[in-house]
Amino acid sequence: MARILIVDDSPTMRQLLAACLTPLAAELAEASTGLEAVERLTIETFDLVFLDINMPDMDGVEVVAFLKSHPSLARVPVVMVTTRSDPGLRDRLLAQGVNRYITKPFEPDQVLEAARELLAAEA
Repeated sequence: MARILIVDDSPTMRQLLAACLTPLAAELAEASTGLEAVERLTIETFDLVFLDINMPDMDGVEVVAFLKSHPSLARVPVVMVTTRSDPGLRDRLLAQGVNRYITKPFEPDQVLEAARELLAAEA
């Protein structure tokens, strides 16, 4: 069973993402800050991360930099889910190893499709 970490400071957004991912029958875990995400990622194994950019303590960009700088975590696929639609930021994050970039508001199918594709690629 796939393990997915949902990282967002908004409880409502975490619930919404979890609802979108329900058809996968994956094990879902949550973190409300970037720092909490890094702590969980260093002690637990996840197959996919959905990550917000704007969060307290450590933002999503910093979390991606941390992941990509650690060999044991660098291969974990990351889907950024954010309100920021700046094409320059999107391109920079994709170049840094983010696998997908979804702008809020989103359609539930966008989330599910990204998860299915990335989990299939890891299998």
